[in-house]
Amino acid sequence: MNVNRIANKVTKSYLMDPYAMLMHYKRAFKLLKLMKQNKAKVLILGNKNQFGIDWKGRFEGMDFDTGIVDDKVISGAPKHYSMILCLDPILYCRSLHRINMPVMMC
Repeated sequence: MNVNRIANKVTKSYLMDPYAMLMHYKRAFKLLKLMKQNKAKVLILGNKNQFGIDWKGRFEGMDFDTGIVDDKVISGAPKHYSMILCLDPILYCRSLHRINMPVMMC
């Protein structure tokens, strides 16, 4: 798709190339499948950009927490969780800065 920018007109641009996004999701699902086999605990942050994916239904056997999350929960996450799945990176970027555990942005 070829998109040109014209001043004072509405333009459309992708934040991420669709093919690159597809490859990112393919790798993400492969990682989550391996974590499911090891019965890992995952903390899900945010609820944006889910594209209709049912995270709990698709990966039964994994322990997902989607409750109320604040800075205390995020700072204590390395003790209780194996990975953080962040669906709204803009909202949580300050809290996730320099955290010592894997963080996957989707």
